Amino acid sequence: MNSTPSAHLSAVLYTQIRGHARRSNPFYARWIPPNGIPPVLDRRTALEHNDEILNGAIPTGTTSGSIGVPFRYAHSPDWTRRAARDLYMFVAELGGPLPTVQILPTRHGPVPPLFVSVSTPVEEQLAFILRHRDTSWVTAITTLPTNAEMLAELVLERGIETSFVTRFGTMSETLQDYQRDRIKRAFPNAKLWSTYSSLEFGFIATSCPHVEGYYHVMSHRLGVEILRDDGTPVQPGEPGQIYVTDYYNRLAPLIRYELGDIVQAAECPCGRWDGMALGRIHGRVAGTITLRDGSRMLSANLSVDIRETPGVRQYQIVQNDIEDMTIKLVSDSNHDERMRALVQDHLGYRPHRLQIDYVAEIPRGPGGKLRTTINNVARMNGAS
Repeated sequence: MNSTPSAHLSAVLYTQIRGHARRSNPFYARWIPPNGIPPVLDRRTALEHNDEILNGAIPTGTTSGSIGVPFRYAHSPDWTRRAARDLYMFVAELGGPLPTVQILPTRHGPVPPLFVSVSTPVEEQLAFILRHRDTSWVTAITTLPTNAEMLAELVLERGIETSFVTRFGTMSETLQDYQRDRIKRAFPNAKLWSTYSSLEFGFIATSCPHVEGYYHVMSHRLGVEILRDDGTPVQPGEPGQIYVTDYYNRLAPLIRYELGDIVQAAECPCGRWDGMALGRIHGRVAGTITLRDGSRMLSANLSVDIRETPGVRQYQIVQNDIEDMTIKLVSDSNHDERMRALVQDHLGYRPHRLQIDYVAEIPRGPGGKLRTTINNVARMNGAS
């Protein structure tokens, strides 16, 4: 890959963390050439050298291990204070804290009083929200986009009055356009927000409170690059892989670290943000489809067509090889011919082994996330 960082990296902060890492960390002492620019840190390399990157630091957490092996990271108290300040500023920008039901994956540590696990049946989640509407004056909800979609469907199906919900947030997964539309229909009085984050970096970008669909990058503490497969920077509006440098993680530095996501750079039209912005977050590289010529296709359009098929309640696309694809459906009806036609239409051909499986449920994966597309070809090549 091309080894030139994009102009979005703050020159002074980038130079400082690069110098610190090369002087103090055994992995970066070899990885960063003298007075030079480090190569991008792909996930395979990061996992192979996880102990060296930690350099004796006690891990403060691990990723969910979406490629099978969790990555261990370490945050200093200073890093944690900065992350907490970002959270405080974002909540203040939204209008301040509200009584919020959190429907999220279970984490270690104290459980918030208005918390319910995302694995709880959606009917019980709705009952929990309505109960705390009356007992705790709840006016906000935070959950994963896939769960928000199911919750919104239940609200619409039952005709629940939701004007008391004035704020609705999603996190941890990529918020798709059709999910945003369903949330807005089910919770019409709610201001919708979302974040793009990772366990390693915390907030990477937060939704613009003024223009829907844009995300403001935390440029004051993170360097973000969006690159093509050949390592060159993308143009605004062009999808590319995202790489992140944490300016303030001096305990276990992460420099030009591959997140495994595809995003698009943009200029936010709000006119109130001087830093870098993202115009679209497509999701995981392992959520794309690998075509016969080796290129990757974003699965979003195929996913929408499958999701919009009448009678389909859940779905998942699994690609085990170039010519081996399975579409799992939660549905009481047979959709074999439609699925084959959709694959032919979107890929331009039909894989030799295309299987349609009907299942009772699509289980959530590591970290409580629900993957709509799993590309094991990309995973074997190191994508997360």
